[in-house]
Amino acid sequence: MTGHRRTRIYLLPGLDGTAKLLGHFVAKCPPEFEPVPIAYPPDRVLDYDSLADVVGAKIAGDVPMILLGESFGGPLALRLASSKPKNLIGVVLVATFVMPPARSFWRLFPWGLGFRMRAPVYAIRAALAGRTASGELLRRARDVVREVSADVLAARVRSVLSVDAREWLRNCPSPILYLAGKQDRLVKARSFEAINEIRPDVVHREIDAPHFVLQIAPAEAWRAIGDFVAETVRS
Repeated sequence: MTGHRRTRIYLLPGLDGTAKLLGHFVAKCPPEFEPVPIAYPPDRVLDYDSLADVVGAKIAGDVPMILLGESFGGPLALRLASSKPKNLIGVVLVATFVMPPARSFWRLFPWGLGFRMRAPVYAIRAALAGRTASGELLRRARDVVREVSADVLAARVRSVLSVDAREWLRNCPSPILYLAGKQDRLVKARSFEAINEIRPDVVHREIDAPHFVLQIAPAEAWRAIGDFVAETVRS
C-alpha cells in the first residue's frame, strides 16, 4: 500500500494480559497493518475503568488506529473507544462479551486458589485451544499464566463475571467487527446476540476455531479484519 500510512492495531489480550499468546498472530500480520500488543500490569488488581487509564496512556492517536479486544480485552476495547480517542477508525471484538458469558454463581469459586495450581494441558486444550492446537501453544498458554499474580487473575475473572459494557458499546463511535469462534466453548452465541441487540450494525464473522481464534486461525482473522477495513471502515 505505497503512499498510504499503515493502520495501527492495538491488541488488547485476554485474561493473562501478557500479550505473549499473540506472537503467532502478530507474525502473520499483512503489510497494511501495524500491530501493537499491549500488556496489562501483572501484579496490580485493576477494574476495567482503572485498566483503561493504564492502557489509554500507551495509545497514541497519531495515525489511523483500531482497537482489538480479545476475550477479557473486549470490554476494555469498548471502554477505551467510548472515550472517542483521536483517529479511531474501528473496533475489533474477538470471542468476547458485554455481559457475563457465564452464570454469576461462578464468582463464588475460589479463583485465587485455582490460579495458584498448574493447569493441566488437556484442560487448556478442551476449554481454549481445541484439538488441533500445537503442543507449543498449549505449554505456552499454561506457562504464561504463571507470570501473572494469582490474585490479579482471580480479580479479572470476577470482572468478567460482573461486567456490564453495554453503555460503552452504545457510545462506541466507530464501526465494529465481531469475530466468533465456531468451536468456542467459553463464549457462546448469546454473547454476540447481546451485542447485536444494541448495535445491529456490528459486522459478524465466524471463524472455524475454538476460543483461541487469533492463535489457531491467524490468517483467517487477518483476512476478516482486512475485509472489514476495506468494506466497512474505508467505504
